[in-house]
Amino acid sequence: RVQRLIRQHRPDIFHGPSHILPLQKFPGVKYVVTIHDLTWRVMPWQYGWKHRYYYAWQVPRSLRMADAIVADSHNTKKDIIHYYKVQPERIHVVHLAAADHFSRAAEGSGDRLIAGRYFFSVTTHPSRKNILGAMEAFAKFAAGSDLSYVIAGLINEQHRRELLACAERLGIRQKTTLFGYADDQQLISLYRNAEFFIYPSFYEGFGLPVVEAMACGCPVIASNTSSLPEIMPDDQWLVDPHDIGDIAQKMQRMLALSPVLRQELAVKNRNHARNFNWNKAAREMIAIFAQLQKVEG
Repeated sequence: RVQRLIRQHRPDIFHGPSHILPLQKFPGVKYVVTIHDLTWRVMPWQYGWKHRYYYAWQVPRSLRMADAIVADSHNTKKDIIHYYKVQPERIHVVHLAAADHFSRAAEGSGDRLIAGRYFFSVTTHPSRKNILGAMEAFAKFAAGSDLSYVIAGLINEQHRRELLACAERLGIRQKTTLFGYADDQQLISLYRNAEFFIYPSFYEGFGLPVVEAMACGCPVIASNTSSLPEIMPDDQWLVDPHDIGDIAQKMQRMLALSPVLRQELAVKNRNHARNFNWNKAAREMIAIFAQLQKVEG
């Protein structure tokens, strides 16, 4: 269907916004592809063979076909170069951004969805996002704390059972809440009322929830791996995702912040999150398109 539309309308530029370009390249049409991450290459055990086979065929083909390649982060650009030997000058980095309503909500907490004190994570793949590691870190001090752990996201039944079994094994089942899917307004409330947001992921192409949390003024702990150092304001609250002790230490250190230091961190995060905005991303994409048309001319 996409091929028929291109043949019919013959656009100047076709943009494939998620890894894949059409099979046939029409003369006179420039092709741009966005690569969000290379998780299936970096962590292939996280995916079934069909997913791996499909992307192993489609992504290198699309990269060869593209007149310009867009990556969500410098780390993804580095991965594309490493795994597919693409010339660096063909790859443009355009960072993502949180929607404006996350920033606009920074001054209000919204309706409180979770009673009591809690810290918060968003996940889709608990293993890759290292939620199990965060649970292990929490278990090191949970018994002496009134804190609970709230986990939101598209959690399927298999992952739900895995998370609950881990919580049971660690003795934190009563302190763990699987919120499930949260819309943006619920996310804003969960970010704003959390003691902190933790994102100890093993690999990210960008890390959008980190920017959302910062835009809401929420203190953030994130991994020191892949793209996450690019979007954190500094390395003060980065952790080694493989080091449970490091994660636990940073969590307890975050909880010990005075109200003044916590407020300073919230302001710092909000200011830093403004560096990632969709107007800037749009201007950068338009510049890539304009350069392709200039080359054509």
